[in-house]
Amino acid sequence: MPAPTNGRIAWKVSAATLTVAALVLLGTCLAKVGQQRELARRRRRLSVKVSSPYARSALREAARHCGLTVEESASCIWADFSGHDWDRFLENLDDFQRVSCFYTRAGLVRKGMLAHYLDKRRRRLLKEGKSVAAVNVLPESLVVDLQDEDDLSALRRRLLNANTKSEKSDPPNHCLDGSNTNNNNNSNNININSSSSNNNSNNNTTTSLTSVSASSSSSSRVRKHPAWIAKASSSNRGENLFFSHDVDTLIEALRESSLRSENPVQEWVVQRYVAPPLLIGNRKFHIRAHFLVVGCPYTGMTRAWLHRRHHVLLASSVPYNGESQDRHVHLTNHCIQAKHPNYNEESQIFHFDSLRKLFHFKEGQGRGGGKALNLEKYLLERMSTALSEALAAAAAAPVAFAPLPQAFELFGADFTLEDRGSEPPSVWLLEVNAGPDLEVFGQRYRSECVDLLRSCMKLAVEPYLLEAAPALFRAPPTGAEAASAASRAGFYGEHCLWHAPAQQHSAKEVLDSFKKRIGIAGRWARALHD
Repeated sequence: MPAPTNGRIAWKVSAATLTVAALVLLGTCLAKVGQQRELARRRRRLSVKVSSPYARSALREAARHCGLTVEESASCIWADFSGHDWDRFLENLDDFQRVSCFYTRAGLVRKGMLAHYLDKRRRRLLKEGKSVAAVNVLPESLVVDLQDEDDLSALRRRLLNANTKSEKSDPPNHCLDGSNTNNNNNSNNININSSSSNNNSNNNTTTSLTSVSASSSSSSRVRKHPAWIAKASSSNRGENLFFSHDVDTLIEALRESSLRSENPVQEWVVQRYVAPPLLIGNRKFHIRAHFLVVGCPYTGMTRAWLHRRHHVLLASSVPYNGESQDRHVHLTNHCIQAKHPNYNEESQIFHFDSLRKLFHFKEGQGRGGGKALNLEKYLLERMSTALSEALAAAAAAPVAFAPLPQAFELFGADFTLEDRGSEPPSVWLLEVNAGPDLEVFGQRYRSECVDLLRSCMKLAVEPYLLEAAPALFRAPPTGAEAASAASRAGFYGEHCLWHAPAQQHSAKEVLDSFKKRIGIAGRWARALHD
């Protein structure tokens, strides 16, 4: 066998060297990939600090579905407003920080402030000669500050005057498409037997329902339904909420709470009772809709989206009787109804998907139409319009509503539907709630609650975990790209409720500017107090 030449030996040495080098390079690359994956794993963490056991359990389950690790020390924190360390947040010590609440959102969630800003928006549009039909999203509302008997007397006069005008003209409330909500149909009896089981669970409970509406004549509005509902501007969960068929009874209830109470409430919104209400099983109900406002630390853009499906219908425990004095008949808040001895989750909580089985309307009925109405789409469009107007009105006053790029928030909005006989119902926004009570889903629809939270995490948490806020904002995605991302996450991507471009050059500058504003506001408030 011939001896190997020097060339062959050199070639084998070179090949071996290259192999070793390749293996070293491969090992280095794999190590870097492993480090990046480990870093990503560490960053894919969420801290959950909510007080409600129901919400805490649902959040943890949603996080598992998203592949997020729940850890106390995570930079992204989902907590109640009081559970956030706001001093630390405002110091901006962590470029990865992200929180589930906006520091300033009173202009949207305080009932009196929202009514005030919507009225300002309406007057501004009128001055500019523009249509205000879309702005009329709240029932007729009076915002009052009750500090003494003179204030109560002034409110009484305003309410009596409003009643007089109503009796003379049958008030021209307008629904969101601009058509008149009043009609002279005597009744609308729709008998529907429907299965209201949860499509995403093994619950096979079947509930028999009948949709019955009340008379909608002008005289019925005055005699057979309460005239007004009074709400404390800053309260929630059914607290400081009164209704009355006559003005004097309402004034007396307000006198007790505003002037005689040990903890007086002075800021109120008095709204006209929406009548006749659309009914489920001869019971009044309202829709709790959920929408998400998302700040982006990379672009400074803020966008708001209504969820496509996961909304809840909450019905009363007692059949509807417009003349009844029972608050459980008229006030459908979950916290009020859950305390009634007849409360039954199976027959009082329905998922938004149930609408197609509960009601059947025709498009343009009474105007030559006859095609079946897609009620879910109809309501989504009108709820979207109402929330768009509410967000635009609140955002016009940054001192009252100031979304930040390092934050996001899930809100609940309550809507009531006014029965218009054979016409599709009018849609009225009642209020917007921060930190919405997720227990309204109950055990029956808990999987839908988890999916709602999963949608929020996909849109507002996951995209912002792996990269720190940049030194300068970059160009935001197009509207179509943002809508596509929202749709993939489960939101109503066809309609971005509201958006606001970056007002500064970076997330840090936005936070610094915000701290200056609230510092000035705080000094001004202290000066007024002193």
